[in-house]
Amino acid sequence: MLISGAALAEFKVGADITATYATGSDDSGTTGTNGKSSGENIGNEYNLLMSGSSALANGMTAKYSGKLEFDGASASEPDHEYELKLESANGFYIGFANDGGQSNRTSMTPFVSYPIGSVGHATGGASTAGAGGFAGDSFTAAVHTSNNIAVGGKIGGGDFVVRYAPNTAGVNGNDLNTTTNDGINTDATGTTGSGMMFAYNGKFSGLGLNLGYTTVQQANESGNATGDIKEQRIGLNYTFGDVKVGADHIKYEDGTTAQTTDRKTNIVGLAYAVSKEVTVGVYHQTTSPELTAGGQQDEDMNMLTVGYNLGAGSIALSVVDVDGFRNAANGTPAEHQGILIATKVGF
Repeated sequence: MLISGAALAEFKVGADITATYATGSDDSGTTGTNGKSSGENIGNEYNLLMSGSSALANGMTAKYSGKLEFDGASASEPDHEYELKLESANGFYIGFANDGGQSNRTSMTPFVSYPIGSVGHATGGASTAGAGGFAGDSFTAAVHTSNNIAVGGKIGGGDFVVRYAPNTAGVNGNDLNTTTNDGINTDATGTTGSGMMFAYNGKFSGLGLNLGYTTVQQANESGNATGDIKEQRIGLNYTFGDVKVGADHIKYEDGTTAQTTDRKTNIVGLAYAVSKEVTVGVYHQTTSPELTAGGQQDEDMNMLTVGYNLGAGSIALSVVDVDGFRNAANGTPAEHQGILIATKVGF
């Protein structure tokens, strides 16, 4: 194909940097990895943000958004997340992206800073001292971390997107080798195949009500003993004055016969803007395992966050308390406390 280059009509570059300090303690046992312990860690992340748009001769608009993310010293850094959209005048678009699905899975719970994590389920049942339970109950990464194609637009007062990734295991999502996980050839050695995601965010501003729904399915090609990985999330939030309340329900199925990590999670939260500078948030999360073996205890988490707006930046303090889940090998319920201080500045 012969494609003529065209300068973008608009191009912007920005950046933000986040620094975190977390400390936590695990008081659920007496000795060893699962005994009483405490820890702390410091994290830093720098993002170079880019966006641009250009009017095309056919009446459509080409839009680009991208991010170079530096959050470690590994060979894989920086991580480039991007999306190119070819958008019509009515907002309908076709997109080509890597990690672009992330923005379409926003929680409806009004978190002031980091969301509550799942200490037991996110790490396979072993509480990690120092993590503080702030990791977040992540969605299936099948679609948005691989190269994907999307169609989206506006409907019913909100935005929708459907994303498809032909390969969810390769680094670039485009491996067509029949001896690896490709999502096209169902080879005997493949464990994961294609991924599909549908997301809808309804913003009914006249009512102060927002609706979010996401469903993700990741094909498993390793044999009949396992099924597809599935996750569904639905949430609502409502704003009245300086108060925003919201809730999310998440159902995750790992596709295995043993249902090792199957679970349901319910999150409810409230954020109150005390002033233009200060916002306070309170949250409760319950995660219920749905394992074949049964006998697992629910994980209950409570968190309080205070955020301070610095204009171009912000600082937030979060305190979380965990009581609940342990896997079959660790029968003692977790008792975990954590503190997180997060500072973010934009440039």
